[in-house]
Amino acid sequence: MALQGTPYVILLIATAIVSAASALYVYSRHRIPGNRTMVLTALAGAVWLVGYALELASVDIPSKIFWNQIQYVGIVIVIATWLVFTFQYTGREKWLTRRTLILLSIDPILTLLLVLTNEAHGLIWGPPMLDIEGPFLTLVRPHGAGFWIHATYSYALLLTTAFLLAQMLVRSRHLYRRQARLLLFATSLPILGSALMIFGINPLRYLDLAPLSFTAASLMLTWSLFRLRVGDIVPVARDAVVESMSDGVIVLDEQNRIVDLNGVARLLAGHAAPEAIGQSVGQIWPDWLDLIERHGEENGTGEEVVLGEGRERRVYDWRVSPIVDWVGRITSRVIVLRDVTERREAEEGQRKALAAREKALAEALQATRALRPSVERVLGYKPEELIGRPFQDLNVVAVDYLEAAASDTMRVLAGERVDSSLYGFIAKDGTDRIGEVSGAPLIRDGQVVAVISVARDVTERVRAEEALKESEERAQQQSRLAAVGQLAAGIAHDFNNIIATIIVYAQLLSKAADLSIKDRERLAVISQQAKRAGNLIEQILDFSRRSMLERQPLDLLPLLKELTQLLDRTLPESIQVALVHEPDEYIVHADPTRLQQVMMNLVINARDAMSKGGELCIRLDQIQVQPGETPPLPEMEVGEWVQVTVSDTGVGIPPDVLPHIYEPFFTTKAPGQGSGLGLAQVYGIVRQHEGYIDVASEVGHGTAFTFYLPALPIPQVEPLMLEVAEPVQGRGETLLLVEDDLAALIALRDTLETLNYKVLTACDGQAAMEVFERHADDIALVVSDLVMPKMGGRELVRELKKTTPYLKAVAVTGYALVDDKQELKQDGIQEVVRKPFEVSDLAEIIRQVLGAE
Repeated sequence: MALQGTPYVILLIATAIVSAASALYVYSRHRIPGNRTMVLTALAGAVWLVGYALELASVDIPSKIFWNQIQYVGIVIVIATWLVFTFQYTGREKWLTRRTLILLSIDPILTLLLVLTNEAHGLIWGPPMLDIEGPFLTLVRPHGAGFWIHATYSYALLLTTAFLLAQMLVRSRHLYRRQARLLLFATSLPILGSALMIFGINPLRYLDLAPLSFTAASLMLTWSLFRLRVGDIVPVARDAVVESMSDGVIVLDEQNRIVDLNGVARLLAGHAAPEAIGQSVGQIWPDWLDLIERHGEENGTGEEVVLGEGRERRVYDWRVSPIVDWVGRITSRVIVLRDVTERREAEEGQRKALAAREKALAEALQATRALRPSVERVLGYKPEELIGRPFQDLNVVAVDYLEAAASDTMRVLAGERVDSSLYGFIAKDGTDRIGEVSGAPLIRDGQVVAVISVARDVTERVRAEEALKESEERAQQQSRLAAVGQLAAGIAHDFNNIIATIIVYAQLLSKAADLSIKDRERLAVISQQAKRAGNLIEQILDFSRRSMLERQPLDLLPLLKELTQLLDRTLPESIQVALVHEPDEYIVHADPTRLQQVMMNLVINARDAMSKGGELCIRLDQIQVQPGETPPLPEMEVGEWVQVTVSDTGVGIPPDVLPHIYEPFFTTKAPGQGSGLGLAQVYGIVRQHEGYIDVASEVGHGTAFTFYLPALPIPQVEPLMLEVAEPVQGRGETLLLVEDDLAALIALRDTLETLNYKVLTACDGQAAMEVFERHADDIALVVSDLVMPKMGGRELVRELKKTTPYLKAVAVTGYALVDDKQELKQDGIQEVVRKPFEVSDLAEIIRQVLGAE
């Protein structure tokens, strides 16, 4: 093989030798993180340099190609190991999993294979040429797709390395910041050198700067690690500081071997001191290894240890502090021993003196000396049953108050007075009493010789105050809920008018013959969403207690049996459902649909509270509140009640949440998992049935909702079923439509006209009177809103019936129905249609009323 002489070859060979020497130097320093990776990086750089030197020295194309391929052995290793070293040095060894290393190896292996087989595919280089214009022959080949993929991969790794070192630069302390700055600069050298070559802006046109830049970076890395001596203990003024300390100081390495100890520590080590350096601390002080294991990760923590025997026995405060590098690795530990023998002896003397004082006080209180006769009236004990017994053996203070009583007693024994403390007491018959206690010391010759206590029975006062507080809180809650309900009812009326108009027009438009399928689908969505809004309004009305009820005598037992069967089929198997009741009838005057809503809402809440399973119990009872008897809830009147309890064993409701559970839109569930109207609806429906509801809950144990409905002492009666007359279409009758909302008026008029009715309109009751006077003989039915300005629908029908007794009327309203339907019928209104409504429902009701005799 012919060679050409050039000074660059000598420079490259010399640099390769220096790189190999740095690898040997790094290999000798075993404590440096990433030691082996640095060695591999330096050796790979040397291979790269030697290959490039021999490529420059060669004069024929085959030789140059061969040495160029040898270079790639070093190139692919240097790129990958540079990043691996950065992971190790910055404390990210956990990222270097087997999977990560395999992924990092894919590109180097594939690139090396493509380089060695390039003649077959040309993915790395194109056809080679010799450049003879420079001072020496150089190999020139165009780059292929494989080269650019490898270059992109290499730059990605180098930029990742730079990013990690930049993080270290920002977050490190001063010493490590200097090193990080130098390492970051070293990483930028190969990035810059490769960029100059790839983009053709190399100032040394005939020389590849990439291998030189990587080697320079490797040398800078070696110099920075050992010149700055990271990981070494800097012995600054060691003799002046450590040796002069009165505390014992022992320095351990990461393997708990002693590397240094001061004079005090050498005295503690005794005869083992001369051989202590280099030994494990456990060989001299065996018990300390357990202490290091317990406290070695924490800064400045420890325990007391005892060293020496007999007169030489001393107590030391033993503390260990780890020394960590910038990434949190423990490199060494420092143990400090402080002699606390005198302090502990002084504390022991104080403890003994205090014990003697307490013993003397206990002897002074060894027996109850005197009691007033009123003790028998309050607690049931005769004075002679208690006099002479030690105070602590009386067992008259309730368990929950023992700690407070002990604290107050200690204060009195110390010479203080205690005034008006509330304690719970247990009477002889087991009943609970509440006493207001004051205590004072009896002092003789400057010493407490007895305790004088005065207790006053305040049981009734405290219970009355608690009952008053509970009543006030309940009244405030009901007042707040009533105000919200009144507001909700008003809002619901306006929304019902709007939603009714939307539904009517959506259904009218859907009947048009020229609509596309897409338009019909859109109208169906509009109608569906409007109905959902109507259902939400219905829940608000339930809370406001102004929704329309279809009440009838109802036995709750069959209803709850059916519900229990449904729950057995639908709830998860982890939830056990039970229905508990006596063989009796539980008849109330109620709307079955609304009570089903109450039960379903309570059951759903119970299910959601038992995500891991549990027990759901529904219990039916009959209770009777007698005159003079305290009812379950203060508002309940004398009489018979049906009690329904739904209890679960779920997570319970926190005390701070309980006062708000019946408020509309209040929910503790995640967004989108509940409207916050479930319990508000339950509260409204129960109250609308003249009932009451209560809740008891304990966090971690479950919740029980109990509601009470007035019992109905009559057998259940089958409700009347209305028969729907056919056909739905009108027969050309004339209707008088009265509605104060213009949009609703127009929508209803259009709807009725499509149903084959002639429609006369009026915007309020007075206008309707005038229209009726002109067309009284033609009008077959009045369709009127109930609530309007000037004259409402109910008053309008009463006035019209005075002149036309057989007039038929249907009420349409967006308000919750306050009046009973039977009372409305007495005024001449045969049926009521609630907004929003289906067109078919309105048509059927009008047809029913017109067809009725």
